[in-house]
Amino acid sequence: MLMNAVYDKTGICSAAGIGTNMFLCKVALDITAKHAKDFIGYLDEEEFKKTIWTHQPITDIWNIGRGTAARLEKYGIVDLKGVAEFSEEQLYKEFGINAKHLIDHAHGKDRVEGVTIADVDENRRVIKGSERFIECDTLLLSVGLIPENELTRAVGIDLDPVTSGAVVDEYRETSHKGVFACGNVLHVHDLVDYVTLESQTAGEGAARYVLGKTENAEYISTKGVNGVRYIVPQKINIKNDGDVKLYFRVGQVYKNAKTVVKYNGEEIISKKRPRLAPGEMENVIIKNDMLKNFAEGGVIEISVEV
Repeated sequence: MLMNAVYDKTGICSAAGIGTNMFLCKVALDITAKHAKDFIGYLDEEEFKKTIWTHQPITDIWNIGRGTAARLEKYGIVDLKGVAEFSEEQLYKEFGINAKHLIDHAHGKDRVEGVTIADVDENRRVIKGSERFIECDTLLLSVGLIPENELTRAVGIDLDPVTSGAVVDEYRETSHKGVFACGNVLHVHDLVDYVTLESQTAGEGAARYVLGKTENAEYISTKGVNGVRYIVPQKINIKNDGDVKLYFRVGQVYKNAKTVVKYNGEEIISKKRPRLAPGEMENVIIKNDMLKNFAEGGVIEISVEV
């Protein structure tokens, strides 16, 4: 057996989940297997209702985080049985399209049976009568994600209202001295390469802090305008001795556009771009020679010109 081979080779106990669909396999692994003598969990739809429906906390269930759990608790729902017995209409009002996942989870399902698509107006509201159902068993989505920052919020660290991540400087230090943030907890990245680079930046910042190499800071701020949704970092220490790379996202698709960087209203960098899209992170480098000419309290703005 594979589990025995893993133990013989590494000395590490492993677990397995078996189910009649992928979702039940995952739940069997995460919950049932931990309490089985042989560390093998099994779930079908019937066993799922017997053992998992009333399981708490509900956050043990795959893809149900603390934010979702808190919103469910407003309605007195603390387990999947509560979800299954609650009004579907009310769930859709509270969670929108994500209610479908909750309802399917509550019934032990994980297969897509089809999607309803519709035309929307300029405010992205569905145009009645345009809805149509398409049968399918797979749906690929490209969506904006929001970092979970309960711990960040709990300690009083300043958050960016657009990214829902911490406000940071060029070394990814937050408003709480000595606390650094990077990766998807800061803002959602489209490439793991950016996460790696950002973790190295935060690590360097943390090392400088521990070694007492942080300077007396004089900050300028960054701001996205005219098509740029946000910029990270949100502030830059002009006493910094290196170049600073600013990462940003646009709010819609642009073709044959130009990104323009201004300091206190004066253009300092412009770059032509054949295409800009919300799903693709953009960046621009502010050279240290430029930073030396900036004054505390100044503002760098990045915008899109078509």
